[in-house]
Amino acid sequence: MKGKEVTVTLTQRQIWGIAILAALIIIAVVCWRLIPSLNSTERQADPAVVDWTKQQSDSNALYDYPPGREPAGRDYKTSVQQQLFTFDPNTASLNDLVRLGLRPKVAQTIINYRNKGGRFYKKEDFAKIYTLSEQDYKRLLPYIKISENSPRQYPAAAKNFSSRPTSDSSASPYPQKQNKPVLVNTAGPEELMQLRGIGNGYANRIIKYRDILGGYHKIEQLKEVYGMTDSLYEAIKPFIVIEPQHIKTIAINSASEQELYKHPYIRKMAKYVISYRNEIGGFKQVEDFKQVPLINEEIYRKIVPYLSLK
Repeated sequence: MKGKEVTVTLTQRQIWGIAILAALIIIAVVCWRLIPSLNSTERQADPAVVDWTKQQSDSNALYDYPPGREPAGRDYKTSVQQQLFTFDPNTASLNDLVRLGLRPKVAQTIINYRNKGGRFYKKEDFAKIYTLSEQDYKRLLPYIKISENSPRQYPAAAKNFSSRPTSDSSASPYPQKQNKPVLVNTAGPEELMQLRGIGNGYANRIIKYRDILGGYHKIEQLKEVYGMTDSLYEAIKPFIVIEPQHIKTIAINSASEQELYKHPYIRKMAKYVISYRNEIGGFKQVEDFKQVPLINEEIYRKIVPYLSLK
């Protein structure tokens, strides 16, 4: 009897051991299958962020990025057969410039500059093309030959990289670069493009970000515009005029979570704003916004120009 009891006990242990081992193997296999897919699955992005990112991505092709800030893309120097030959930047065609190894957008910028009256009077003037990289400039410098017969109209154009009105300036499709004061909260693309260094891409991005913010309340906010460089910001800063009366505010006692979420300064705190507002029965004064979780003094100073009680 004792021998049978021992045999039954060992069999039960074996059964439990096999069951546990099988369960561990199944769990290991499932984890092995799931972990790679979990790592490769992107975290679901905020809808507003996705929309803003998509707008920027979709419009990248329209933007003139400064040297070193171009989005990753195909290398035109490898996709187009590059050749080095003597050329005059005042007369070289678009195809010639591309064959020299310049990106099509850089080549088109040179053509546009000439169409607006710009001229190159010495080799070093070629470096004034805003989108031309220093590497390309040094590479092409030995091959630049300025013809003595090159037109010499608009001498100030090459110096300032801005065009002067011609007798038929109305026929030009490009806005005249005047560097005059611009009311940034009401300006359209054409007015912004009058500033040196601002093309269609930058103008549209400044306006899009202005609409998301509800208007600019200080010039430094232009640094937050997608792709804005320090050099370009410093160049246009003296000509930017802020109109605080055109800022759109958010009624914090009635705004929905979705409305709060749309503002880039409030997005992460939207749900906390609603919870705190419900808890205290509404904000009695704008300063009460400081008490919302995650709001510190620095964030409050950025947000307060866009807040109102009603």
